[in-house]
Amino acid sequence: MKKQRVLLITARSDIGGGPKYTLDFAHALQADSTVYLASPNDPPYGSIFSSLAEKYVFIPHRGFSLCAFFRLWRLVKAEKIDIVHSHGRGAGIYSRLLRLTGAKIIHSFHGIHREPTIVGRIKFLIDQILNPFTDGFVFVSESERNEARRCGLGSSRSTIVYPIVRIPKIAQMRIHDKSLIQLGSISRFDYSKGVDLLFSNLLYFLKSYPDLQWQFHLAGAGDLKPNIPHEIQSRVFLHGAISDPYEFLKNLDIYIANSRWESFNITVAEALASHLPTLLSRVSGHEYFINAGVATGFALDDPRDFCEKLLTIIRLRPPSQHEWIRQFHTQMYLKDLYLFLRN
Repeated sequence: MKKQRVLLITARSDIGGGPKYTLDFAHALQADSTVYLASPNDPPYGSIFSSLAEKYVFIPHRGFSLCAFFRLWRLVKAEKIDIVHSHGRGAGIYSRLLRLTGAKIIHSFHGIHREPTIVGRIKFLIDQILNPFTDGFVFVSESERNEARRCGLGSSRSTIVYPIVRIPKIAQMRIHDKSLIQLGSISRFDYSKGVDLLFSNLLYFLKSYPDLQWQFHLAGAGDLKPNIPHEIQSRVFLHGAISDPYEFLKNLDIYIANSRWESFNITVAEALASHLPTLLSRVSGHEYFINAGVATGFALDDPRDFCEKLLTIIRLRPPSQHEWIRQFHTQMYLKDLYLFLRN
């Protein structure tokens, strides 16, 4: 059988689940496809993308460029690309316009974003306009596919490929000072990740239980600068972008994610793989873990619920869900993707 020529496009190559998911695709497809890549050159993934691609095209970080689009157009025509698979909203603009080349277009949303601003509404309108120019969709969770359908996006021609989660080798369980609780999160600093809500909830937690001793560690980077309330500044530690999530996670007692929405939060799966109890906002993408009974959920706009659930975890110290993540890991095959792309 002739090897398929697949172009993967992502408008992000910095730390995050989306670029890692794209990299996992590239590695998996190399077995029986010729893989081309287009991305920004940001670390840590930019250089990795360029090194493993048959041919590589630079595109700007989370932005559209006509020059980059015409470079992609020339590549698709010259290399006779069969499939263009875009990852994320920005990459999806390039891919859907490339449908005029005759290539089959596959798109992964990596989150159905509906920001309540004028710019957010314009972006969503663009998603709706481009939707018909897509031959198929790959989602990262069932909840993401359901959310897309509720918004009139996606189509009946879709499949789900869960992100690949590495299982760390843990020699022994963590032994921490139980009088000082280490809370933490890994997050991109943007509106969807709800870091501002998390700080508000932590402030409410401090006021509700002033005698509890805890610290909060936040790893990540992004466009929005974290605004830490002065009352909790002495308890919050910023670690910047990290290259190894498991080195960060092994020093925590509890993992928290306060996202406004998610597609599939890969750091939650990594926290579960690291034996951490997790506290998650009840939003699309997190419901997958909450409904599976491996994470505790709290209402997004209810700081009292956040405090009660966090206090329960601290007091009960629920057992590890490490074995569940091992079972989940066995589901992560790309066989369906290969069949999906070839039909």
